[in-house]
Amino acid sequence: MATYSALEKLLNSSGSYRHYRSTLKTCSTPCLPYLPIILSDLTFMEDGNPDTISHMINFQKRELIYRVISEVQATQQVKYDFPTVEPIHTLLIELPSSSSEELYQLSIQREPRESNNNNPNNNNNINSGGSTLTASSSTTSSNLSNSQQYGTISNHVNIHPDMLKKLRDKDFR
Repeated sequence: MATYSALEKLLNSSGSYRHYRSTLKTCSTPCLPYLPIILSDLTFMEDGNPDTISHMINFQKRELIYRVISEVQATQQVKYDFPTVEPIHTLLIELPSSSSEELYQLSIQREPRESNNNNPNNNNNINSGGSTLTASSSTTSSNLSNSQQYGTISNHVNIHPDMLKKLRDKDFR
């Protein structure tokens, strides 16, 4: 409860987050600034100040924005030194990834474009549980099943068979 009270005091919005801003200026890096406050500041700076004054660029506005961005960059200069924890480290390093084209094709399969819905040769069946996905069109006549293509861990997480084999072969004890 003491931690909650300290956070509540730190992020109190009175005085435009005065306590948070003073604490952020005095804290040592690395630190993680609270992005909603920064985004709010940038929004007010952008919307509340004209881009030009008398047909000239408003450099005061640019300087205000520069200061906020510089403060964020200053917090990013020192890396966090987290210890490596297995098997979490290995799992995160070896997560499967898909190419942009593969992701695009999955996106089209799961949420077809309007023009694809009008095509009578296009038949997309999606099970909302995430375990079944079939797709056929005039260019591909094969039915694809998510559970055939990927190993299913749960109803929402699918892992590529190569990654599934790697994970099964690892001894995480």
